[in-house]
Amino acid sequence: MQSFKQGVFDGLCGYYSIINAIHYIKSLRTKRAEKLLLTLVNHKPRLFNHRYTEGTYFDDVISLINIIKKEKGLTRLQYNTPFEDDYFDCIEEYVACLNEQLYGLGKIAIISIGSPWHHWTVVPKVDLNKERIEIFDSFYERKYLSFDELALKRKRDKLEINTDETIILTIR
Repeated sequence: MQSFKQGVFDGLCGYYSIINAIHYIKSLRTKRAEKLLLTLVNHKPRLFNHRYTEGTYFDDVISLINIIKKEKGLTRLQYNTPFEDDYFDCIEEYVACLNEQLYGLGKIAIISIGSPWHHWTVVPKVDLNKERIEIFDSFYERKYLSFDELALKRKRDKLEINTDETIILTIR
C-alpha cells in the first residue's frame, strides 16, 4: 500500500508548481511557503473550489503568477511564455529550446503535461548529454524524466508535453 499524493484528489499542482519554482531558486522556509499559498488561495476564493476539484489551467497559472509577484521579495519576478506560438517537430527540438531559455541565473520553467493527465511540473535544468530533464515536482517522487518518456502528442506510455504552455520564470 502507498500513501496518497498531491494530485490524486486535488488539482493544486499549478499552485504547487509556482511555489516550488520560487522555492527551488530562493529556498523558502515552510512558513513563507504557507503564506504564499494562502495568498494564492485567497485570490478569487470562489474560483479556488473549481481549481481544487477541476485543476489549474494555463490562464489560471499566469493569473496566480501575477498575484504572487506583488508579494514582498518577489516584485522582481518576471515570466514569459516563449513557445506560445511555436511548433516543434520532435521532443529533442523542444528540450534544446527549453535548455536555451533556462540559461542564466534565476531561471526556471513551469511546464504542462497533458497526458496521461493534466499536471504542472517544475523544470530547473535540461541535461542534453544524459538526455533528461530535472524535475522538482509535487507528485512525482523522481528527480528526472528521460527524453524517451516524453512526447509532443498523446502516445501510450509517454508523457505528453504541452509546449505552448511552457512558462519561464526569472527570479532575482
